[in-house]
Amino acid sequence: MIARLKQRVKNLFKRLKLPPEVMYMRNYINYDSIDKSPRTYDALIKCMNKGFDVLDKLGVKYSLGRGLILGFHRDGKFLPNDIDIDIDIFGDKQVYEIIKNMPFEMLLLSSCNGRYMQLAFLDRETNVIFDILFYYTEGNRVVNRNVYGYFWMPVEKIKNMSAITINNKSYPSLDPEWFCNFWYGEDWKKPQKYNADWTIDYRRNCKGFIYKGIDNVVFR
Repeated sequence: MIARLKQRVKNLFKRLKLPPEVMYMRNYINYDSIDKSPRTYDALIKCMNKGFDVLDKLGVKYSLGRGLILGFHRDGKFLPNDIDIDIDIFGDKQVYEIIKNMPFEMLLLSSCNGRYMQLAFLDRETNVIFDILFYYTEGNRVVNRNVYGYFWMPVEKIKNMSAITINNKSYPSLDPEWFCNFWYGEDWKKPQKYNADWTIDYRRNCKGFIYKGIDNVVFR
């Protein structure tokens, strides 16, 4: 099953003949059709546990991501209006096992130069999105290519992981104090109202965001 999946992905990239640094994106579910109302705490926890259970069984090295770190480090809870679970994974050696074993429906796939950059799944039971970003080592940084540019973080921060407790369970996390300042700016302790275009806030506050625009993005 995994071998066939790998071959299908290789064949897809071969047919597309994507030039270097062009990002490929495919939406399996229309995001506009998904209810955007805040999910309940129980729904978010249930989806999170199902997804983390798979990653733990596979031995995947991961960290809580963006909104999870901010919400639980600053407020001790999910952010208001949360509809997704943010995850960072370092490398993609087990990406096919992740796809095969996740008990969710594929929502979105993105890649650059034949490497996975994002996998987002929709848990139909809870209507929560399980959103994974993949980072790759480039020198002294780990890098993720996204629609509008790049996310990056220092390798040293990945080597020295911390932990955050959610619902009486400990989860791996980047140093939350450092991350919140690096990712959300010096005013991260004060809840913010974000723009509909998230790149506006990230260009202003996030030290780990390099804006490139969408000129080199191919949508399918």
